[in-house]
Amino acid sequence: MFVGLRHVSDTSALTLKETIYDMLSKWNLSNTSIRGQGYDGASNMSGAFNELKALIMNETKYVYFIHCFAHQLQLAVVFVAKNHTNVNDFFDAVYRLLNIIGSSYKRRDNLRIKKANVVMEALVEVLEDIGIDNSDRDRDRDRKTEAIRILRLLKSFDFVFCLHLMVDILGVTNHLNTTLKRKGQDIVNDMNQVSNSKKAIEDIRDVGWEPLLGNVILFCNKHDVRIVDMEDEYYDGFSRRRGSQVNNLHHYHVDVFKVVIDMQHQELNHRFNEANTELLLCITCLCPRESFKAFDLDKLMEMATLYTEEFRT
Repeated sequence: MFVGLRHVSDTSALTLKETIYDMLSKWNLSNTSIRGQGYDGASNMSGAFNELKALIMNETKYVYFIHCFAHQLQLAVVFVAKNHTNVNDFFDAVYRLLNIIGSSYKRRDNLRIKKANVVMEALVEVLEDIGIDNSDRDRDRDRKTEAIRILRLLKSFDFVFCLHLMVDILGVTNHLNTTLKRKGQDIVNDMNQVSNSKKAIEDIRDVGWEPLLGNVILFCNKHDVRIVDMEDEYYDGFSRRRGSQVNNLHHYHVDVFKVVIDMQHQELNHRFNEANTELLLCITCLCPRESFKAFDLDKLMEMATLYTEEFRT
């Protein structure tokens, strides 16, 4: 039942909660009877602490939060991209690269002509072409300077390492994303795919380090990118006097590889948590398709355990 629309003076979590409760009361509906909630991914809506979802769940125990699967996955990926320095720098470089190449039809055509070989080689060549442009116009000089900066980033070990790491991780999440966006979703299959993706991320962490490092080194050798000595002290690009006190091996293996994978895995667990997954799988037994073919008494009883106040023994 659609209750209505309400204008709010601000979008703080507390204001939104009070507005929802007020609307429910006008229809003689109690907030203690809420059994589900779903919002967009904005932090003031679905944040884990003092936001709308959390405020309502603190007052009503069984208000399970369900959100669009594909959007949940997007938020999980974006969280890592924003909250790990190396990964954030990587995507910033990609954004700047796309911006400088995509701003000119001539450069895009140049890239199309050269991408018959390897995309990385084509991008570097196009940036080199921009870098040696002799135009005296201020705008062109600015783009030339930016191209040189981006070229240095692309030919750095940091960029190449993050490139290969994100290819591995996004390869898993992209397959899951394709599954979750299919029309006529099968919840059971979707949840199985989520579990498989979590397992694939774990496998990368457990056995993926050496293959990843090997691919990075091969790539660097092929494209004349300087390979860092893993035994040297890691230098963050600022002051050596405030050195990290760790070597390159520790930085790339622990601070980047393991931390990024753990962040991604934890976000997937947070976005697709056990309670929500169990609830969705149980709800499938009530699907009316094919004369309730999916009905399962065991799942129905399991769902009742999620609402113990309403199904007391």
